[in-house]
Amino acid sequence: MSPSTRTLAAISCGALLAGTLLTGPALASDGDAGGALSPTDIGALKAATDPDPFTPREIRAAHAGSAAKDKRLGIGTSADGPTTLAYPSSSYLTANHVAQAYSNYCGPATARMTILHQGRSISQATLASRFGISPGSGGTSWGAMLSALQYYAHPAYAGEFLAYSPSSGDKSTYKSRLVVDIAGTYDSIAGNVWEVPGGPHLPGHPNTEIFHWVNIRGYKESGNYSQVQDPATSVWSGVPAQSPVWSDTLVVMMGGRGYQW
Repeated sequence: MSPSTRTLAAISCGALLAGTLLTGPALASDGDAGGALSPTDIGALKAATDPDPFTPREIRAAHAGSAAKDKRLGIGTSADGPTTLAYPSSSYLTANHVAQAYSNYCGPATARMTILHQGRSISQATLASRFGISPGSGGTSWGAMLSALQYYAHPAYAGEFLAYSPSSGDKSTYKSRLVVDIAGTYDSIAGNVWEVPGGPHLPGHPNTEIFHWVNIRGYKESGNYSQVQDPATSVWSGVPAQSPVWSDTLVVMMGGRGYQW
């Protein structure tokens, strides 16, 4: 994977979170799509402005990895109905919020939270060194995040890229994986969001373009809501550590990037 794309995919906490983006109203995203742009508009904007899009080969490889994990976990293969019927309507892993140590450390903070759910404590400094970033310089790449989760948390972690305009099937698949991950395998998810001006933003985020990593540690209403732990509490005072976010909206925000589960 080209390092430039994967770095940009994590910069909500790098140059994009510093100074110049601290303007504009915050948009809540727990309930509906929010913002002035429709999901289709958002997808078109992302497709037209992506600074370094993933290649078809990268996308195919990620889909294959997630499909193989689906098969191992039996997701979408039950003849008796949706796989998620076997799980409770709500489930949460331990709240273990970590605020990012520096403006560009959303990746290390998210990785730390995700790995903590597997019983291992790896510092942000150690993770940042592994990711090749330093305070105020660089962002966590997609490949570096997945490698760290597979090494420190669980080798079965897989990455799923999402289209710029995620489909209803993408949203349904995410919710099924969320439920099985949280209630079945007890793994949390690292979400890579791409927020655009006029589109939905995570609670407390300014209405501007932001690339950001977050931890997803639970769900309610059978996956219709995702419980998000946002490391940007140390960047903006209005960001809550924990937020229930409408899963369909979260998938829209992850469009053009994706999640690791």
